[in-house]
Amino acid sequence: MTFAKRIEQVLISLGMIAVALFMFAVPASGLDVIALVFSVSLDVFGIRALYYYLTMARYMVGGKAILFVGVFALDIGMFTATLAGNAPFYIILYLLGANVFTGAVSILRAFEAKGYGAHWKLTMASGILDIWVGIVCVAFIRSPEVAAYLYAANLIRSALTRIISAFRRTAIVYIQ
Repeated sequence: MTFAKRIEQVLISLGMIAVALFMFAVPASGLDVIALVFSVSLDVFGIRALYYYLTMARYMVGGKAILFVGVFALDIGMFTATLAGNAPFYIILYLLGANVFTGAVSILRAFEAKGYGAHWKLTMASGILDIWVGIVCVAFIRSPEVAAYLYAANLIRSALTRIISAFRRTAIVYIQ
């Protein structure tokens, strides 16, 4: 990881911690903040995917898939922004789906890293915690404040995991 990428990861993590602390301070607006975070994240991801498609992926085999992913992410991000104050049930379902999917991917990445002999324990713990938060969201689906507290705590955990990963030494492969 380059020095600039490490700084970027730390700054993103500090922003995540600030959002989580705001959610702990004002839990009544927690679902609106969750919708805003999901919306902005999906919009940024969609715009980056579309930019990547326009600059490079359209010349690649399978580049249209990146176009479709970018358009779909941008569309879901805009749709999530419209749900902000109207449908807390759907925002909690978004939270459930995002956490379970992220957890499953993290667990699969941890198994892959274990096979290569790389760092895997932190990724496995992160995946298990993500799935646990998703399950607890289902248990408290009628309580938006509990979902906001869970999301804020998971946001802080995710930010700390990013900071740890940013400062972890990584091997550099030199080609001679």
